[in-house]
Amino acid sequence: FTLNLEVGGGSEEELREVAVELNFTVFTRWGPGEGQFTEELRLVMPDGMEVPEAAAKVAFTKPPGFHFQQIRHNVRLGARDSGIYKVRVYLDGELVGEHPFRVQVNKEIVEETGLGSH
Repeated sequence: FTLNLEVGGGSEEELREVAVELNFTVFTRWGPGEGQFTEELRLVMPDGMEVPEAAAKVAFTKPPGFHFQQIRHNVRLGARDSGIYKVRVYLDGELVGEHPFRVQVNKEIVEETGLGSH
């Protein structure tokens, strides 16, 4: 998918602080097994840098005979650059999936003129 962000009305420095909250839901289908697990989403920026603190880890229990799991993650995405981002899914610290998405950031920067009342 493509996420189009329209940001503007500030300086380049102010626009670096703009962020959007995204909700991702991870659906899993399990085989046999039960117990305690931890699921985590991490963002990968267009430059390849992984951002582990983008979403909180979610601990859950899989009871016996339960074969489907759905966990919602709230992710904070800084609106810095356009490009291909990725969401990585970790289960108990092990990478189990990666999903790319495109972000298009359209910035409108307001230049300070330095004019004021004299």
